[in-house]
Amino acid sequence: MTRSLHEIRLMALAGAMTAIGALPALAEEWNGAYAGAHAEAGTTVHRLEAPADTASLKGAGANGVAGGVHAGYDLRWGDAVIGTEVEANGGEKTATFASKLGGGELKREWSLGISLRGGILPSEHTLVYGRAGYTRSRFSARAYTLQGAVDEREDFDGFHLGAGMETRIAPSASLRLEYRYTRHDEKNIGTASAPLMLRPTDHSMHMGVSWRFDDPSPRRERTATEDWTGLFAGAQVAAAVHNTDLRQQGAYRLESLGGEGIDAGLFAGYDHLLNPLSVIGVEAGAIWSRVNSKAQLGPHSARVRLDRAYHASARLGWLVQPETLLYMRAGRMRGRLEGNLNGLEASVWRDGLLAGFGMETQLLQAVNLRLEYRHVRFDSDFVGGTRVSPSYDSGSVGLAMRF
Repeated sequence: MTRSLHEIRLMALAGAMTAIGALPALAEEWNGAYAGAHAEAGTTVHRLEAPADTASLKGAGANGVAGGVHAGYDLRWGDAVIGTEVEANGGEKTATFASKLGGGELKREWSLGISLRGGILPSEHTLVYGRAGYTRSRFSARAYTLQGAVDEREDFDGFHLGAGMETRIAPSASLRLEYRYTRHDEKNIGTASAPLMLRPTDHSMHMGVSWRFDDPSPRRERTATEDWTGLFAGAQVAAAVHNTDLRQQGAYRLESLGGEGIDAGLFAGYDHLLNPLSVIGVEAGAIWSRVNSKAQLGPHSARVRLDRAYHASARLGWLVQPETLLYMRAGRMRGRLEGNLNGLEASVWRDGLLAGFGMETQLLQAVNLRLEYRHVRFDSDFVGGTRVSPSYDSGSVGLAMRF
């Protein structure tokens, strides 16, 4: 049967419209501008070297908290979201160190950043995303060495990488939790004749609230259809920082010796759904780490490493959405610490208090994705007359299989 040219054109147009209709449409929710505020907790690790004095800190760890504001724009396409964001952060993270041959103080004063982020929506109300961008930070350094004193403020350029989750907590508001790694360029904050090289890196967890200017998300009835009661087991990888405060009366003080790296672990536990809003659970696990802390202050040298650790904890969480849990954790960790202080080798087991917070969301039918920040303060001890006080901070990404 012969078709007219007009009929063929109509059929082609209908086919094109059908194909366009099959493409994912731009959704209103997670599509538009937003602004908000965030708090930050974590560690800045300063790599500081003075070649003329044979002094180095690889690095000096500075724990602390900070705060900031952010604003951005998201564009949603199907179950994918891409966007751009700007931010400003303030607050101090200070590291101090001293010996008979020198000492000083390192401090981050502020930072600015711009980044791109992209993610997927495992559910309509929760976004899992990654981030990459540019950071500019101001650091102040006060140091005195055999070659003289340094009192400088310098701006450092760098890049940052992050991973996080964001979920709706109200029709126009969302809560985010994100782990951020920032690496700055190295700069000479000394002089040409007496160089003092500084390179800061930052590990931090950001918790923030954003007010979104897209169409408000519909209120979702609180139900317990996503059952959180039962056993689970999983694995995780973490970006970790190991800080050690060293103090020997009349000789040196370092607050604190910092090292950074990657560790991995396994965990298992049991959760119980108390009601449609809350979950309580217990968990145990193990980690393996190769994070090293090193320092050389004139004749004094130190190296500390957390080799492996075991932990047990309880957690309590709030179901911000039926499939997404925001939780806190408290427990104990027992770790094997290996060190060398001025040539004296030591290998000991130490107990410590563990505290953390995180977010977990249903990724697949029986698989959950979690993002968590932990801080562990180990018990202090004396090694060769030096008081050693180690701590451990990590930001981990894990997958849990639920039974």
